[in-house]
Amino acid sequence: MNIQDKSRYRDVYAYATRDPEGFWGEAAREIDWIEPATKVFDASLGIYGRWFAGAVCNTCYNALDRHVADGRADQLALIHDSPLTNSISKFTYAQLLDEVKTLAAVMQDFGVTKGDRVIIYMPLVPEAVVAMLACARIGAVHSVVFGGFAAKEVVISTLGTAYSLGEVDPEESAPLAKVLAETPGWGPVKALALIVFIMFYAPCFVTVVCMVRESGSWKWGLFSMAFNTVFAFSLATLVYQVGKGLGLAG
Repeated sequence: MNIQDKSRYRDVYAYATRDPEGFWGEAAREIDWIEPATKVFDASLGIYGRWFAGAVCNTCYNALDRHVADGRADQLALIHDSPLTNSISKFTYAQLLDEVKTLAAVMQDFGVTKGDRVIIYMPLVPEAVVAMLACARIGAVHSVVFGGFAAKEVVISTLGTAYSLGEVDPEESAPLAKVLAETPGWGPVKALALIVFIMFYAPCFVTVVCMVRESGSWKWGLFSMAFNTVFAFSLATLVYQVGKGLGLAG
């Protein structure tokens, strides 16, 4: 027998096509809502309408908390198989929830609240998932920057996010950004200088939470006074690099 004969796909697809509001309203009952929708689809909201108008939910709660509460605490939730380190990391729902709660608490201690923006610049490690879920738990908006990007690409992508969020005035900062992006010699010093540039024009990018490698595993670490030193050094470097880019320095 053809596997498609056993599949419910055609029936489900036909139902979704015939009655989209009924289909998605039924699907929505499978997750937990803080506030249920007043209407499954409201065509009067916006150009394209809005699904689940008035509804409020937390994606982190639906991804972790409810599974722990329903007796799946010891079931595997995440398996990370790294070909680079030839190692496998496993997290149960309870373990992953504990990691997420810890990082979310750290972020809140730094003043991150609902609606704030967080840039996640990390390699392909389980902690990247933890960071995204922690942002979702708080209600912060996260933007994931691929950890393989070089300094130049990180700056450009981060500035793009700042532009789109309205934190940066493109007319004011674009000429300087262009000079920085086109100046040759992308080394660690200039990368730090550009981070300061982003911080100067986009105050939301100030607090830094990092990961440190310890005994073969990643652990969370925090920049405090050391970051302040880097800030001062980078600011001085920024002035030099900008002057050099403008032809004012040899």
